Amino acid sequence: MSTWDESKHPRKPKGSPQGGEFAPADAMLDEFYKTSFAHPFDRRQRLLGNVGVGLDKHEGNVLLQFIASYEKKNAGQATAALNRVAALADKHGVTLKLDVKPIPNAGAREGKNLNKKQLHDWYARHGFKGGDYMTRTPSSGLTVPPKFKPK
Repeated sequence: MSTWDESKHPRKPKGSPQGGEFAPADAMLDEFYKTSFAHPFDRRQRLLGNVGVGLDKHEGNVLLQFIASYEKKNAGQATAALNRVAALADKHGVTLKLDVKPIPNAGAREGKNLNKKQLHDWYARHGFKGGDYMTRTPSSGLTVPPKFKPK
């Protein structure tokens, strides 16, 4: 079992204005949690309007685990939520990463989910680059709203 090497991976060293290498991701997630709502049945996700968003910290970056709209397809709510997440990432200088994985169709969601190609193209339109594993660096040149504003 390895131990945490504080010299290589400082959590929050004393006197550091940034608070260590993971501090920007922590700050982004803190702000996201303060500006979103807990999902009543699934603690893995937070709600921005009618959109569930799953975020997690991974190696100093933020992993977008999923984004799922509970509204009809093409209503713009998921895009507004993704823009909000991207704006927070830009503000805190955090890289976003994700695996392109469609959410399985089930129940009320039947026929409403994007397939893998549609999902990849949607993320690419929002500054993500890559294949099945995509990355979005901060300030990708996109103008995103600072607050969540669904259509």
